Amino acid sequence: MKHIVLILLTILQFEACNRVDRTDFNSVAKAVDKALQKQDLEILRPLYIENIENIHYSHKEIINYTFNQFKNNQFTFIKSDFEKSYRGTYELRIFYLDNQSNIYCVSIDCTLRNGTISLGLLADGIYSGALFCGNWTESQKEYDEEPYCPKSEIIFQNIRWYPYNYDYNNLRGFESLEVLLKNNSEYEIDYMRFRLIIRNNHITMFNQTIESYQMIYKGDMVYIDIPTLKNFYTGYFSNNTLNWSAELMEVSPKPKSFLEDVLEELESTIKKRRLLFFIKQNKEEILITGGVLLILILIGLFIKIRHKQKKKIESLFDIVIQNHNVRL
Repeated sequence: MKHIVLILLTILQFEACNRVDRTDFNSVAKAVDKALQKQDLEILRPLYIENIENIHYSHKEIINYTFNQFKNNQFTFIKSDFEKSYRGTYELRIFYLDNQSNIYCVSIDCTLRNGTISLGLLADGIYSGALFCGNWTESQKEYDEEPYCPKSEIIFQNIRWYPYNYDYNNLRGFESLEVLLKNNSEYEIDYMRFRLIIRNNHITMFNQTIESYQMIYKGDMVYIDIPTLKNFYTGYFSNNTLNWSAELMEVSPKPKSFLEDVLEELESTIKKRRLLFFIKQNKEEILITGGVLLILILIGLFIKIRHKQKKKIESLFDIVIQNHNVRL
């Protein structure tokens, strides 16, 4: 009897998923939302491109993590979308609000064939189908607080220096030193902070954090002057054993993160919904308050009109009196 009940439940779940319009991402998103709220992946079995058992074990762990998030928190659905991801595949995203006003995104890779959406993606022999869950509000907060440091896009290429007192035969320091770098980012830079280390035979001669407010346009190669190395005495060193390194620490201005625009739009949607909910819940009070305000406005207009009419009558009366006095 128990096995029969389980079979019937499986059939019912299969039929429910068959009723999902797989050409409409909103319909698919509702099915995913149901599975998340119930923490039951079986609900989505008919929507996966392959058998659930074939999902890579690491992605199964991610699914369990996401289910635990929904088990331990209260999430309210905001909206869903479906678009091409940066990897060139398709991605279904569902946005939620928790009871701490944090916005979460649950995403899953999808396959789109002949206009039909299937969950999961098979590539290089690995079947992925994880429901990734991320706290976008917290991620944006971390991005705002951390220094912007695109190390792969700011390339330190060389140094140019002149010896102390311009004496090339007796190297005992630097008259001046500049660092050559290239801005491979998509943005202009008006501030930079980096650490510069200069060694001679593995002995550190200079190790300081450098700040520069020099404007560097995207694609430009520039020399950054190091003021603290002007007339800098080090003691004897050899040009053949001189080496250096530079590590980027921060640049600005910091570009907007890809999350920021989405979060602003979602927060606007949440505010509108809360306003509509407040109006719906307090409809009678709002109507009464609105009616009272309307009456007060009408009374004010009436008083204003009467006041204007009174002044006009008084002006006419003054004119009549003046004309009468003239005739006398």
